Amino acid sequence: MTSSDAPQPDPEPLAQVAGAPVGLMDMADALLGDLRGIVQDHLQLIALEAQRAGESLAHILAYSLVIGVLLLSTWLAVSGALVFWLVAYGLAPGIALLLFALFNVMAIASLVFAIRRRSRFLRFPATQRSLQAGRGADAPKDNA
Repeated sequence: MTSSDAPQPDPEPLAQVAGAPVGLMDMADALLGDLRGIVQDHLQLIALEAQRAGESLAHILAYSLVIGVLLLSTWLAVSGALVFWLVAYGLAPGIALLLFALFNVMAIASLVFAIRRRSRFLRFPATQRSLQAGRGADAPKDNA
């Protein structure tokens, strides 16, 4: 068998697909069309999921509001019961109410203190320090 007897490879192996001639431009157009379809499908999926997430967030906020009202009414009932209990043990009603109000003020103060302590982390102090590390000693110090 000589080199002229060897079968020659087809220069366009994909020249015929389903009986129609296919060129490189036709294949590129088909690829772009498929890509456009995939992107469109993904964008539609993102839009549907964003809509679902928004509806879920609205429901969660509504449920949270109901929970807050229920917690408030429970706290008022427990507060009233404790004041009645203090009055039953002989404490004057005005003093019992003032003691409970003082307890509420102390609880509020401790929560405000905790919020102020934690709020400094909302400024991303470690990230700020790492970004300002190249600026030298003028970077503000924030103990985390």
